[in-house]
Amino acid sequence: MILPALLLLLLPVLVVPATRFTGVASALLLVWLGVAVSPLRAPFDVRSTPGSFNVRSSDVEGLGDHNPVRTATWVDNWPALPEGRGMLARAARAPRPTLLYFDAGRRLHATPMREDSPYHVVIVGRHLGVTGAAAPLDAYVNDAWGLASPVGAHLALERWSWPGHEKFLRNHWVFAEWAVEHPPQRDLLRAGASREAVEAARAALGCGELAELKESVRAPLTADRFLRNLTGAFERTRFRFARWPVAAERALCD
Repeated sequence: MILPALLLLLLPVLVVPATRFTGVASALLLVWLGVAVSPLRAPFDVRSTPGSFNVRSSDVEGLGDHNPVRTATWVDNWPALPEGRGMLARAARAPRPTLLYFDAGRRLHATPMREDSPYHVVIVGRHLGVTGAAAPLDAYVNDAWGLASPVGAHLALERWSWPGHEKFLRNHWVFAEWAVEHPPQRDLLRAGASREAVEAARAALGCGELAELKESVRAPLTADRFLRNLTGAFERTRFRFARWPVAAERALCD
């Protein structure tokens, strides 16, 4: 994910003049590189600390692979996928659109999706890369962490946490956007979402700046839409709304 940015950052180094200073800096870099690939490096299974999270260690442990860099490794071994892949296949064959969501125990469930949905299958993605690799190409992966969700990305930040993962999109917002108007009660209970919260979230999604935000990313990209997206980018980027549906509805719809 960060390799292209790292490449762009290092490109100017290719045209740095060869001087004594750059020679010393290059030598120190080579020494550091030698240490990084030697037995002196930090072991790969160093556990997380209160101030850090060792992603590689977590991936190695969860997938059972010392070098989990291949797509097939993730799709074949991701703990939630054996059942999830079967549910994706059944949803793709189902006669009506289907929403796949997680409960609090990270178990995947299916619920009916509204008939006018532009997608036949929508799946909530807690691990965006592997979910995207497993899902059909015509399915929509609704990012749960706000990294790739236009709705989740604009939730008001309530606490600092793992960078980019502070804005968890709860199921009441997911159901409000994708599920049928009256979701089955059993699905609401599994999702941990009350009917009142889903209705309030659905109302908020249709009001004010939040409705305009959705329109800016979901409407056909006409010349007029492009111009409005360009001129409104600054204000739209600054826009935030309350993560609790009732508060969001009150602020956006009153």
